[in-house]
Amino acid sequence: MLASGKIIRDYRALIKYLEMASKDLKEMALPSSTDLEYVRILVTRRPLRLYELMEDLKNIVKERLDPDISRRAVAEVLNIDVSAEEAVEMIAKELAGWILEVAERLGILKLRMPW
Repeated sequence: MLASGKIIRDYRALIKYLEMASKDLKEMALPSSTDLEYVRILVTRRPLRLYELMEDLKNIVKERLDPDISRRAVAEVLNIDVSAEEAVEMIAKELAGWILEVAERLGILKLRMPW
């Protein structure tokens, strides 16, 4: 999995999404070599803050998530009723964090914590 927990501590909603998704949708919701190459390009252009990387990646991966499955996954795991848009945002955040954690483990970027 290569997730370190440095950015996202709880992947339950994303894990539930992956369990509920069809094979094709599941593959779209996994970190890819394209994602990692995109991160590499971003971080070599100029220094970026973590929130900038997260927002950029979230906006890209949101398009790959199924809104209905996202809503059902969040509802089941977190026991809250949110709109499909909010659920996609939540799962996209987990996926973006996972991509960045994988990128760090592979030496593509170095996360510096403020503490």
